[in-house]
Amino acid sequence: MSVLVQDNKITKIAKSIDAPPGARVIDAAGRTMTPGFIDMHSHIMFQLSVGEGMTSDDRYFAYVATQTAHTYLMHGFTAVRDAAGNCFSLKKAIDRGIVVGPESTPPVR
Repeated sequence: MSVLVQDNKITKIAKSIDAPPGARVIDAAGRTMTPGFIDMHSHIMFQLSVGEGMTSDDRYFAYVATQTAHTYLMHGFTAVRDAAGNCFSLKKAIDRGIVVGPESTPPVR
């Protein structure tokens, strides 16, 4: 099947699609395409061992979380919901393009 993506959204799936002028065409050579994965229960802000967590401040937690966010995105997760941590600053940094990572949603209270 062919897939047409416009403005980061899948707009058409068909056996054959004529590429619009200037479009980037990717030949997936029969491979499988999946939409972005969503992790609805993650702990993106707590990716430290207990010992490391007990001897670190909130800034270090944030530095580690930026690497974790990048890892999530590179593994196909386009949305992540942190189930416990204070991820509001990380979400803001991702939304503004300061940090590379998946869309982040704050925990539901």
